[in-house]
Amino acid sequence: MLVLVEGADGTGKTTLARELCAQLGYRYLKFGIPDEHPMDYWFKRLRDVREPTVIDRLHLSEEAYGPVFRGGSALSELDFWTVEGWLWARRCV
Repeated sequence: MLVLVEGADGTGKTTLARELCAQLGYRYLKFGIPDEHPMDYWFKRLRDVREPTVIDRLHLSEEAYGPVFRGGSALSELDFWTVEGWLWARRCV
């Protein structure tokens, strides 16, 4: 199972994600601002995830912060829905 924690900076995402990991025994995976195309950055780190994992920030943050840091999201509509489908197929909550 995957748990995705998204939200604005300073709202307690990391605290919540780490507490979930501690209580559930899940792996913790945090994504920051990508230094390459977000899809490449994410899937290099996600492709081998097999165990239950709490993901601290992913594609929704790119939609919010891409315009702030780079003048626009680096995700195409297809990229966005590819990530959504990948998460859905893995029963991400």
